[in-house]
This record gives sequence, structure tokens and C-alpha cells, in this order.
Amino acid sequence: MSFVPVKGLEQQGLSMLHSACSQLIGQRTQLINAVRGHLSELGIVAQRGLLGLAELAEIVRDERDEPLTSTARAALMILVRQIETLSIEIIVLDSELSKENKASELGPRLETIPSVGPVIASALRARVTDAKLFKNGRYLSAWIGLVPENDSTGGKVKQKGLSKKGDRYLRSLLVNGAMALCTPGAETPGQASLGREAARPHVGQAGDDCDRQ
Repeated sequence: MSFVPVKGLEQQGLSMLHSACSQLIGQRTQLINAVRGHLSELGIVAQRGLLGLAELAEIVRDERDEPLTSTARAALMILVRQIETLSIEIIVLDSELSKENKASELGPRLETIPSVGPVIASALRARVTDAKLFKNGRYLSAWIGLVPENDSTGGKVKQKGLSKKGDRYLRSLLVNGAMALCTPGAETPGQASLGREAARPHVGQAGDDCDRQ
């Protein structure tokens, strides 16, 4: 019988940091989608990502912009200010994660892995209580949910897509880190590694937060 290892105080604190940042990113995404949705009803659209959001924020602030009524502008300004406040708080938490990971013994070693930056390194340290519990890397991958799902029967081997039965948060970080590494234009693995603005894009999250890669 296998038991879940007990997390130490350091790992619990790291998990809280990641959880808080994840919640703030989710709230910011909701507000960004709300601003985009409201403005699209008036025929005002912009490119995806934070650059597009900045363009929309300027339109909201510009009182000379005729399509926006005073009531609509008042409502949208509140949403824009909330987005800016959340962005500042996310940067603060990211900075705290980076400092903590740099001060640890294992964190800098994990960052030497291509596509792994402070966010992924600290998440691994927080979620994987004891790496020695896994026989090899494939066992760890299966625990995270990064291996194909096996549906074999009658001697016929049939593998489906990723099982996605493990740690959803950690899996999303690793998948997006790998995608960043494979992005055309990445010169070296080190330059493609997820840095401080390497985001934590989650499943179903809008593309605006994916720009943090």
C-alpha cells in the first residue's frame, strides 16, 4: 500500500505561493475577458496578449473616444484598474518565488534543465515531496500525467493521448515550458528557459496570460 508523503513547512509555504499566484492569474484572466467582451460589443477589438490589452486600456482612458459613453467608461475603468492591481500583485508573488528558489539548494540545479525556470523549479520542489519515491523518470511522468494512457487488451497494445490523471498545475507548467523551448526562434535552451515572467498558463486560460512565457 502506498501512502502520500507528508509535506514539510517549506513545501507547504511554496504551495501557498503558487496557489495564491494561480488564483490571481485566474481572476485577472476573467477581468481581461470581461473588458474584451464589453468592448467587442461596440466593435472595438485588439490583438491577443497583454499588448492588445494595453491598447484597449488606452481606449478606455481616452475620454475623447466617441464609441464609449460615460457610463460604459466608468464601468470599464474599474475593471482596468483591477487588472493593473492584480498584475502588480502577481509580479510581487513571482519575485518572492524567484528569491526563494534562488536561495534553495535544489532550485538552481533544477533551473539547469532546458525550459525550467524559477516557477517550474519551485513548483517541482513544492509538489514532489521526495523524488526518491519514484523508481525512474517515467514513474514521475506518470504521476504528473505526462504519459500516454494505456488501453491495451487481448495482447493488442493501444495507447491514447496523455492520461492527464496527475497534478494538473504541474503538468500545465511543464507542457508550456516545453512548448516555449520548441518555439521557432529560440536560440539556445538557456535562452528558451522560462524566466521570471514564465507564466503559469492553465488549462482553459485566455491567451493574455500565455504571453508571460
